[in-house]
Amino acid sequence: MNKGYRTFTKALLTLTLALALSAPIAKAQFGDAGEIIRAGAGDASLIMTEYMKPALQGFSTGLNTGWVSTAKTHSLLGFSLTVRANAALVPSSLMSFNLNDLDLQKTRPVAGANPNASTLFGTGNGTRVELFETVNGVEYTFAEFEIPGGVNFEYVPSAMAQLSVGLIKNTDVTIRYMPTTEVPDVGVNIGMFGIGVKHDILQWIPGGNLIPIDVSFAAGYTSLSAVSSVEVRPSDSGKDGAQPLSQWEDQEISFTASGLNYNILVGKTLPFISVYGGVGMESSKSELKASGKYPVESPDPQFGNPNNTRYDAIVDPLKLSVDGPNSFRAIVGARLKILILTVNAEYVMADMPVYSLGFGISFR
Repeated sequence: MNKGYRTFTKALLTLTLALALSAPIAKAQFGDAGEIIRAGAGDASLIMTEYMKPALQGFSTGLNTGWVSTAKTHSLLGFSLTVRANAALVPSSLMSFNLNDLDLQKTRPVAGANPNASTLFGTGNGTRVELFETVNGVEYTFAEFEIPGGVNFEYVPSAMAQLSVGLIKNTDVTIRYMPTTEVPDVGVNIGMFGIGVKHDILQWIPGGNLIPIDVSFAAGYTSLSAVSSVEVRPSDSGKDGAQPLSQWEDQEISFTASGLNYNILVGKTLPFISVYGGVGMESSKSELKASGKYPVESPDPQFGNPNNTRYDAIVDPLKLSVDGPNSFRAIVGARLKILILTVNAEYVMADMPVYSLGFGISFR
Protein backbone atom coordinates (compact mmCIF):
# COMPACT_ATOMS: atom_id res chain seq x y z
CA MET A 1 0.00 0.00 0.00
CA ASN A 2 2.99 2.32 0.35
CA LYS A 3 4.56 1.87 -3.07
CA GLY A 4 3.11 5.13 -4.41
CA TYR A 5 4.22 7.22 -1.44
CA ARG A 6 7.71 5.73 -1.55
CA THR A 7 7.93 6.48 -5.27
CA PHE A 8 6.83 10.08 -4.88
CA THR A 9 9.04 10.82 -1.88
CA LYS A 10 12.03 9.42 -3.72
CA ALA A 11 11.07 11.25 -6.91
CA LEU A 12 10.74 14.62 -5.21
CA LEU A 13 13.99 14.33 -3.33
CA THR A 14 15.93 12.75 -6.19
CA LEU A 15 14.98 15.58 -8.54
CA THR A 16 15.92 18.29 -6.09
CA LEU A 17 19.12 16.61 -5.03
CA ALA A 18 20.23 15.86 -8.57
CA LEU A 19 19.72 19.48 -9.59
CA ALA A 20 21.66 20.70 -6.57
CA LEU A 21 24.42 18.12 -7.11
CA SER A 22 24.04 16.97 -3.51
CA ALA A 23 25.79 13.60 -3.56
CA PRO A 24 25.51 12.83 0.17
CA ILE A 25 21.71 12.65 0.05
CA ALA A 26 21.50 11.29 -3.48
CA LYS A 27 23.24 8.14 -2.21
CA ALA A 28 21.09 7.86 0.93
CA GLN A 29 18.16 5.54 1.56
CA PHE A 30 15.15 7.81 2.03
CA GLY A 31 13.05 5.32 3.99
CA ASP A 32 9.48 4.36 3.46
CA ALA A 33 7.39 7.38 4.39
CA GLY A 34 4.33 5.62 2.94
CA GLU A 35 4.14 3.47 6.07
CA ILE A 36 2.73 6.50 7.88
CA ILE A 37 -0.53 6.33 5.90
CA ARG A 38 -1.35 3.12 7.79
CA ALA A 39 -2.25 5.32 10.76
CA GLY A 40 -5.37 6.53 8.92
CA ALA A 41 -6.19 10.00 7.66
CA GLY A 42 -6.26 11.84 11.00
CA ASP A 43 -3.17 10.45 12.70
CA ALA A 44 -1.27 10.14 9.40
CA SER A 45 -1.73 13.86 8.71
CA LEU A 46 -0.33 14.80 12.11
CA ILE A 47 2.66 12.47 11.83
CA MET A 48 3.41 13.23 8.17
CA THR A 49 3.26 16.98 8.79
CA GLU A 50 6.01 16.71 11.40
CA TYR A 51 8.00 14.15 9.40
CA MET A 52 8.01 16.24 6.21
CA LYS A 53 8.19 19.70 7.80
CA PRO A 54 11.94 20.33 7.24
CA ALA A 55 11.64 19.31 3.59
CA LEU A 56 8.52 21.39 2.96
CA GLN A 57 9.79 24.47 4.78
CA GLY A 58 13.38 24.16 3.57
CA PHE A 59 12.47 23.76 -0.08
CA SER A 60 10.16 26.80 0.02
CA THR A 61 12.87 28.84 1.74
CA GLY A 62 15.33 27.85 -0.97
CA LEU A 63 13.01 29.29 -3.62
CA ASN A 64 13.49 32.73 -2.05
CA THR A 65 17.26 32.57 -2.55
CA GLY A 66 19.53 33.37 -5.46
CA TRP A 67 17.66 36.22 -7.15
CA VAL A 68 20.63 38.63 -7.29
CA SER A 69 24.40 38.47 -7.70
CA THR A 70 25.13 42.23 -7.40
CA ALA A 71 23.38 45.31 -6.07
CA LYS A 72 23.92 47.00 -9.45
CA THR A 73 21.40 46.73 -12.28
CA HIS A 74 22.21 45.91 -15.90
CA SER A 75 22.54 48.52 -18.60
CA LEU A 76 19.70 48.72 -21.12
CA LEU A 77 19.31 45.25 -22.72
CA GLY A 78 22.22 43.88 -20.73
CA PHE A 79 21.56 40.37 -19.46
CA SER A 80 22.76 37.51 -17.31
CA LEU A 81 21.96 33.78 -17.40
CA THR A 82 22.66 31.92 -14.17
CA VAL A 83 22.22 28.46 -12.67
CA ARG A 84 21.92 28.47 -8.86
CA ALA A 85 22.19 25.68 -6.29
CA ASN A 86 20.92 26.42 -2.77
CA ALA A 87 21.14 24.57 0.53
CA ALA A 88 18.84 25.51 3.44
CA LEU A 89 20.21 24.59 6.87
CA VAL A 90 17.80 22.46 8.91
CA PRO A 91 17.78 23.60 12.57
CA SER A 92 18.11 20.97 15.29
CA SER A 93 14.49 21.60 16.30
CA LEU A 94 13.35 20.17 12.95
CA MET A 95 15.48 17.03 13.07
CA SER A 96 13.03 15.14 15.32
CA PHE A 97 9.57 15.36 16.90
CA ASN A 98 7.87 13.82 19.94
CA LEU A 99 4.87 11.59 19.22
CA ASN A 100 3.48 12.30 22.68
CA ASP A 101 3.14 15.98 21.76
CA LEU A 102 0.74 15.15 18.91
CA ASP A 103 -2.99 14.67 19.38
CA LEU A 104 -2.92 11.09 18.07
CA GLN A 105 -6.13 9.08 18.46
CA LYS A 106 -5.21 5.52 17.43
CA THR A 107 -1.42 5.51 17.15
CA ARG A 108 1.23 5.25 19.88
CA PRO A 109 4.82 4.04 20.30
CA VAL A 110 5.09 0.35 21.09
CA ALA A 111 6.05 -0.54 24.66
CA GLY A 112 9.62 0.56 25.32
CA ALA A 113 9.99 2.57 22.10
CA ASN A 114 11.43 6.09 22.19
CA PRO A 115 8.60 8.57 21.47
CA ASN A 116 11.09 10.91 19.77
CA ALA A 117 10.78 10.14 16.05
CA SER A 118 13.10 11.33 13.29
CA THR A 119 11.96 13.75 10.62
CA LEU A 120 12.89 13.14 6.98
CA PHE A 121 16.22 14.93 7.44
CA GLY A 122 16.91 13.55 10.92
CA THR A 123 18.91 10.51 11.97
CA GLY A 124 18.51 7.15 10.27
CA ASN A 125 16.67 5.53 13.21
CA GLY A 126 13.03 4.51 12.75
CA THR A 127 10.35 4.45 15.45
CA ARG A 128 8.05 1.45 15.92
CA VAL A 129 4.39 2.33 16.60
CA GLU A 130 1.16 0.38 17.01
CA LEU A 131 -2.45 0.97 16.02
CA PHE A 132 -5.12 0.42 18.64
CA GLU A 133 -8.89 0.80 18.88
CA THR A 134 -11.58 0.21 21.49
CA VAL A 135 -14.33 -2.25 20.48
CA ASN A 136 -17.27 -2.78 22.85
CA GLY A 137 -15.28 -1.26 25.70
CA VAL A 138 -12.21 -3.45 25.11
CA GLU A 139 -8.96 -2.02 23.71
CA TYR A 140 -7.31 -4.05 20.97
CA THR A 141 -3.94 -3.58 19.29
CA PHE A 142 -4.41 -4.70 15.70
CA ALA A 143 -1.33 -3.63 13.73
CA GLU A 144 2.21 -2.27 13.97
CA PHE A 145 4.39 -0.29 11.58
CA GLU A 146 7.53 1.81 11.64
CA ILE A 147 7.81 5.54 11.15
CA PRO A 148 10.94 5.58 8.98
CA GLY A 149 14.15 7.26 9.95
CA GLY A 150 15.62 10.21 8.09
CA VAL A 151 18.51 10.67 5.71
CA ASN A 152 20.69 12.19 8.48
CA PHE A 153 21.55 15.25 6.42
CA GLU A 154 21.13 18.81 7.67
CA TYR A 155 20.69 20.64 4.35
CA VAL A 156 17.60 20.87 2.11
CA PRO A 157 18.82 21.51 -1.46
CA SER A 158 17.08 23.34 -4.29
CA ALA A 159 18.17 24.66 -7.68
CA MET A 160 16.98 26.81 -10.56
CA ALA A 161 18.06 28.57 -13.74
CA GLN A 162 17.15 32.20 -14.39
CA LEU A 163 17.50 34.98 -16.96
CA SER A 164 17.81 38.68 -16.05
CA VAL A 165 17.44 41.51 -18.59
CA GLY A 166 18.07 45.23 -18.11
CA LEU A 167 15.19 47.53 -19.10
CA ILE A 168 14.55 51.27 -18.87
CA LYS A 169 15.14 53.33 -15.73
CA ASN A 170 17.86 51.01 -14.44
CA THR A 171 15.42 48.19 -13.87
CA ASP A 172 16.16 44.46 -14.19
CA VAL A 173 13.46 41.86 -14.76
CA THR A 174 14.34 38.27 -13.88
CA ILE A 175 12.47 35.18 -15.06
CA ARG A 176 12.69 31.65 -13.68
CA TYR A 177 10.85 29.15 -15.83
CA MET A 178 10.70 25.44 -16.39
CA PRO A 179 7.73 24.08 -18.38
CA THR A 180 5.95 21.13 -16.83
CA THR A 181 8.25 18.24 -17.67
CA GLU A 182 8.25 14.56 -16.80
CA VAL A 183 11.41 13.53 -14.99
CA PRO A 184 12.76 10.26 -16.45
CA ASP A 185 12.74 7.16 -14.24
CA VAL A 186 10.87 8.78 -11.34
CA GLY A 187 7.44 9.43 -12.89
CA VAL A 188 7.02 13.01 -11.70
CA ASN A 189 5.81 15.99 -13.75
CA ILE A 190 7.42 19.15 -12.41
CA GLY A 191 7.27 22.80 -13.42
CA MET A 192 8.52 26.13 -12.08
CA PHE A 193 7.79 29.80 -12.67
CA GLY A 194 9.21 32.86 -11.01
CA ILE A 195 9.45 36.57 -11.65
CA GLY A 196 11.63 39.15 -9.97
CA VAL A 197 12.58 42.80 -10.29
CA LYS A 198 15.58 44.91 -9.24
CA HIS A 199 15.47 48.71 -9.42
CA ASP A 200 18.20 51.32 -8.85
CA ILE A 201 17.18 53.69 -6.03
CA LEU A 202 19.97 56.26 -6.23
CA GLN A 203 18.76 57.60 -9.58
CA TRP A 204 15.84 59.24 -7.77
CA ILE A 205 18.05 60.98 -5.20
CA PRO A 206 19.56 64.34 -6.19
CA GLY A 207 23.28 63.82 -6.59
CA GLY A 208 22.83 60.09 -6.25
CA ASN A 209 25.07 59.44 -9.22
CA LEU A 210 27.97 60.84 -7.18
CA ILE A 211 27.59 58.23 -4.42
CA PRO A 212 30.26 55.55 -5.03
CA ILE A 213 28.08 52.58 -4.15
CA ASP A 214 25.04 50.83 -5.62
CA VAL A 215 21.70 50.86 -3.80
CA SER A 216 18.68 48.99 -5.17
CA PHE A 217 15.35 47.43 -4.33
CA ALA A 218 14.83 43.78 -5.28
CA ALA A 219 11.85 41.43 -4.99
CA GLY A 220 11.06 37.97 -6.30
CA TYR A 221 8.28 35.37 -6.34
CA THR A 222 8.71 31.70 -7.27
CA SER A 223 6.16 28.91 -7.57
CA LEU A 224 6.96 25.22 -8.12
CA SER A 225 4.58 22.29 -8.62
CA ALA A 226 5.15 18.54 -8.95
CA VAL A 227 2.57 15.80 -9.60
CA SER A 228 2.94 12.03 -9.55
CA SER A 229 0.43 9.28 -10.38
CA VAL A 230 0.83 6.43 -7.89
CA GLU A 231 -0.41 2.88 -7.27
CA VAL A 232 -1.19 2.11 -3.64
CA ARG A 233 -2.77 -1.35 -3.26
CA PRO A 234 -3.66 -3.55 -0.27
CA SER A 235 -0.63 -5.56 0.80
CA ASP A 236 -2.97 -8.52 1.49
CA SER A 237 -5.69 -8.73 -1.18
CA GLY A 238 -7.56 -11.27 0.95
CA LYS A 239 -8.55 -8.51 3.38
CA ASP A 240 -10.00 -6.02 0.95
CA GLY A 241 -13.45 -7.63 0.84
CA ALA A 242 -13.06 -8.71 -2.79
CA GLN A 243 -13.41 -5.07 -3.81
CA PRO A 244 -12.44 -4.32 -7.42
CA LEU A 245 -8.91 -3.09 -7.95
CA SER A 246 -10.30 -0.29 -10.11
CA GLN A 247 -11.39 1.58 -6.98
CA TRP A 248 -7.73 2.24 -6.16
CA GLU A 249 -7.09 3.93 -9.53
CA ASP A 250 -6.74 7.70 -10.03
CA GLN A 251 -4.42 8.06 -7.07
CA GLU A 252 -2.20 11.12 -7.25
CA ILE A 253 0.26 12.95 -5.07
CA SER A 254 1.03 16.62 -5.64
CA PHE A 255 3.55 19.00 -4.14
CA THR A 256 3.46 22.79 -4.45
CA ALA A 257 5.82 25.38 -2.99
CA SER A 258 6.08 29.14 -3.30
CA GLY A 259 8.24 31.91 -1.89
CA LEU A 260 8.06 35.72 -1.86
CA ASN A 261 10.83 38.09 -0.78
CA TYR A 262 11.72 41.78 -1.02
CA ASN A 263 14.99 43.46 -0.09
CA ILE A 264 17.07 46.62 0.00
CA LEU A 265 20.56 45.95 -1.38
CA VAL A 266 23.81 47.91 -1.02
CA GLY A 267 26.98 46.98 -2.86
CA LYS A 268 30.01 47.91 -4.89
CA THR A 269 30.89 46.63 -8.37
CA LEU A 270 34.52 46.60 -9.53
CA PRO A 271 35.95 45.25 -12.82
CA PHE A 272 36.45 41.68 -11.53
CA ILE A 273 34.54 41.43 -8.29
CA SER A 274 31.28 42.67 -6.83
CA VAL A 275 30.23 42.57 -3.19
CA TYR A 276 26.79 43.23 -1.80
CA GLY A 277 24.61 42.95 1.27
CA GLY A 278 21.05 43.72 2.20
CA VAL A 279 18.06 43.28 4.46
CA GLY A 280 14.47 42.39 3.71
CA MET A 281 11.48 40.19 4.45
CA GLU A 282 10.41 36.80 3.17
CA SER A 283 7.47 34.40 3.34
CA SER A 284 6.87 30.92 1.95
CA LYS A 285 4.22 28.23 1.66
CA SER A 286 4.30 24.56 0.74
CA GLU A 287 1.67 21.85 0.44
CA LEU A 288 1.73 18.08 -0.03
CA LYS A 289 -1.53 16.34 -0.98
CA ALA A 290 -2.61 12.76 -1.63
CA SER A 291 -5.85 12.51 -3.62
CA GLY A 292 -7.93 9.48 -4.60
CA LYS A 293 -8.92 6.35 -2.66
CA TYR A 294 -6.38 4.49 -0.53
CA PRO A 295 -6.63 1.20 1.42
CA VAL A 296 -6.10 1.48 5.19
CA GLU A 297 -6.20 -1.41 7.67
CA SER A 298 -8.83 -1.33 10.45
CA PRO A 299 -10.40 -3.77 12.96
CA ASP A 300 -13.13 -6.14 11.62
CA PRO A 301 -15.07 -7.65 14.57
CA GLN A 302 -17.99 -8.98 12.55
CA PHE A 303 -17.03 -12.63 13.12
CA GLY A 304 -16.76 -12.25 16.91
CA ASN A 305 -13.01 -11.72 16.88
CA PRO A 306 -11.97 -8.04 17.09
CA ASN A 307 -8.40 -9.05 16.18
CA ASN A 308 -9.56 -9.67 12.60
CA THR A 309 -8.73 -6.77 10.30
CA ARG A 310 -9.90 -5.48 6.96
CA TYR A 311 -9.00 -2.75 4.49
CA ASP A 312 -11.22 0.33 4.25
CA ALA A 313 -11.09 2.94 1.52
CA ILE A 314 -10.20 6.46 2.65
CA VAL A 315 -10.54 9.35 0.22
CA ASP A 316 -7.99 12.17 -0.15
CA PRO A 317 -6.22 11.13 3.06
CA LEU A 318 -3.50 13.78 3.23
CA LYS A 319 -3.29 17.53 2.80
CA LEU A 320 -0.23 18.90 4.53
CA SER A 321 0.42 22.63 4.52
CA VAL A 322 3.37 24.47 6.01
CA ASP A 323 3.46 28.28 6.02
CA GLY A 324 6.80 29.92 6.56
CA PRO A 325 6.64 33.07 8.72
CA ASN A 326 6.80 36.56 7.29
CA SER A 327 10.30 36.94 8.65
CA PHE A 328 13.38 39.15 8.51
CA ARG A 329 16.26 38.16 6.25
CA ALA A 330 19.78 39.50 5.76
CA ILE A 331 21.97 38.82 2.70
CA VAL A 332 25.68 38.96 2.05
CA GLY A 333 27.29 37.87 -1.20
CA ALA A 334 30.04 38.31 -3.76
CA ARG A 335 30.46 37.72 -7.48
CA LEU A 336 33.64 37.07 -9.44
CA LYS A 337 33.51 37.98 -13.15
CA ILE A 338 36.12 37.05 -15.77
CA LEU A 339 35.15 38.38 -19.21
CA ILE A 340 31.49 37.30 -19.34
CA LEU A 341 31.80 34.26 -17.03
CA THR A 342 30.58 34.65 -13.45
CA VAL A 343 30.75 32.76 -10.16
CA ASN A 344 28.56 33.92 -7.28
CA ALA A 345 28.36 32.92 -3.61
CA GLU A 346 25.69 34.11 -1.20
CA TYR A 347 24.57 33.56 2.39
CA VAL A 348 21.07 34.39 3.60
CA MET A 349 20.44 34.71 7.32
CA ALA A 350 16.78 33.83 7.97
CA ASP A 351 14.67 31.40 10.03
CA MET A 352 16.32 28.70 7.93
CA PRO A 353 19.73 30.02 6.81
CA VAL A 354 20.54 29.34 3.16
CA TYR A 355 23.86 28.98 1.30
CA SER A 356 23.83 29.61 -2.44
CA LEU A 357 26.31 29.07 -5.27
CA GLY A 358 25.78 30.25 -8.85
CA PHE A 359 27.51 29.96 -12.24
CA GLY A 360 26.63 31.83 -15.39
CA ILE A 361 27.33 34.51 -17.96
CA SER A 362 26.71 38.24 -17.74
CA PHE A 363 26.88 40.97 -20.36
CA ARG A 364 26.63 44.75 -19.67
